[in-house]
Amino acid sequence: MNQAFGLANMWVQGDAVIRTVDLILLVMSITSWVIILTKSWDLYQTHLDFFFVANAIEDNRRKPILLAVIGPFALQYLRDLHVDSSLVNDTVTYTMLTAELKDHF
Repeated sequence: MNQAFGLANMWVQGDAVIRTVDLILLVMSITSWVIILTKSWDLYQTHLDFFFVANAIEDNRRKPILLAVIGPFALQYLRDLHVDSSLVNDTVTYTMLTAELKDHF
């Protein structure tokens, strides 16, 4: 099925100007998503820290709460980093986990 208005057709039939504009738009889009996702984690962590303060959550309970409320992709990322089950014991702290997530996202 050949679509006259598809991206592949535009790339094949486009000249250097169209391809350059396409590449610039692609780079700008990727950059925008990186900024959005980075800011999202910062806002999420700030929100979580305020929750801990407002509810007088002790430091030793912050890690289990973080692991319980983060999404499945972030939890899987942390599990992949800590395959030796250190997420369960005290060798990995809340501060270490949030730093790893900030570096990743």
